[in-house]
Amino acid sequence: KDGDLGVSLLRAPSDPDPVADRGQHHIRFAVGRHEALTADGVHSTAAAADALFTPPLIVTNGSLAQPPLAIDQPGSLVPSWVAPADGGGFVLRLHETNGSAGQAVLHLAERAQAIELVDFLGRVIGKPKKLSARSVALDYTPYQVLSVRVR
Repeated sequence: KDGDLGVSLLRAPSDPDPVADRGQHHIRFAVGRHEALTADGVHSTAAAADALFTPPLIVTNGSLAQPPLAIDQPGSLVPSWVAPADGGGFVLRLHETNGSAGQAVLHLAERAQAIELVDFLGRVIGKPKKLSARSVALDYTPYQVLSVRVR
């Protein structure tokens, strides 16, 4: 109001935990214009927050000639993390942030033996639509968490 922005980050309730939120805290935040979708090189608010507050990938055994993956037309689908998969490969976790459905395209730098949709326990629940030897379509629904295993 009148050029002032107030931010309340901690509630410090006394019930049921009389010492909740007490003590010293280190909180990072950013203020910017809200964007519902990622388009034309402008990140959605959720994607921008992930980019600002997620540690970068650090390569220690050389350099990457090209990124291992890219996502085209993400809309409101935001990559959350990549982790090694049991048995080799990796799992890419994405989440939809705007209550929208859509389709993104996942491009891989190298051919994969298998690309599968998996649940939180790593069990196969489906396969994305193959577009080429290194690209698949990822259909998503509102607020869906999507896990893609690449071997």
